[in-house]
Amino acid sequence: MKRHVLNNDGWTWIEMDFSDKATMQKQTSGYPVDEQWLDQANEGDSNNLQMDTTYEGKEVIWGSLIYDHNLTDPDSGKFFHFCLTRDFLLTDYLDFDIFNKINTSNTVTKMDFTHTPIEGFMVIINVILNNYLQKIDDFEKRINNLLWKLEKKNNEEVLSQIMNCRHQLIVLKSLILPLKEIELGVPEAFGEETKEGSIFYKMQQRIDRAFTLVTEYSKEIGSMAELESVKADVRGNEIMKTLTIVTVLFTPVMAWGALWGMNFTYMPELDFKYGYLFAGLLIIVNTAAIYLFLRNKGWMGDLLNNTEQTKKKKKSSSY
Repeated sequence: MKRHVLNNDGWTWIEMDFSDKATMQKQTSGYPVDEQWLDQANEGDSNNLQMDTTYEGKEVIWGSLIYDHNLTDPDSGKFFHFCLTRDFLLTDYLDFDIFNKINTSNTVTKMDFTHTPIEGFMVIINVILNNYLQKIDDFEKRINNLLWKLEKKNNEEVLSQIMNCRHQLIVLKSLILPLKEIELGVPEAFGEETKEGSIFYKMQQRIDRAFTLVTEYSKEIGSMAELESVKADVRGNEIMKTLTIVTVLFTPVMAWGALWGMNFTYMPELDFKYGYLFAGLLIIVNTAAIYLFLRNKGWMGDLLNNTEQTKKKKKSSSY
């Protein structure tokens, strides 16, 4: 067990092994902490927050929180368990050295400037938020690169990257949501005065910033997914239109070929001197007639029109 006496003996932060139930019961004696949680605290593998405000001055919040998670590994979540009162903060052992530009000694120094365990707990939450904000910032470059990659080529690899980014943003949002619950739960348990300090304000702003960034990036990813879908639909429609036109244009060839391929007893065209020439001309005329009919209807449409418009734009830009 590690005991940190902070703010000139103003309050205490205790780090300990949460599997030691006897010590935990001793530390939380006099507070209405759930006995079942004391039994299973060390086994917690999900975010949760509970509180009891029955007795004034003995309010207590306890639960578990993920403070780091690899967004590509579902089993990489690192949990810390806590019990917060007006008199002390009880947590299991925390390793902030895993975060970039953050270490445990710096965190303890920041906590030493706080006046209450509640403020000290919010310092820890701010450190966790910084970690998540760094992960969110990493998305900015990825999303920008993905946006231009989507413009240049549209394939299964790009779609896979879009879906991967969307999934990771959902994971990030699920990690930030419990911190929002803490932001709401602390004033509920300990009173509105906990919202007056600068530490709570910083925590609140960071949570709002994190949610705003995740929400906006999710919208961008959603727009890219829609754009990918539209491009795929347009490509599919062009393919179907091309196949339809080819089928229609080659119908005379197939129809006349099928007719002349029949083996009836009486076939007067066998003695026709210019039979092949006549057949070829008949097929060409029929095909041209079908082509003109489709074009007049506008069913040959966009490809030819786009080509003509492109040529006009090039001519106008040369002046």
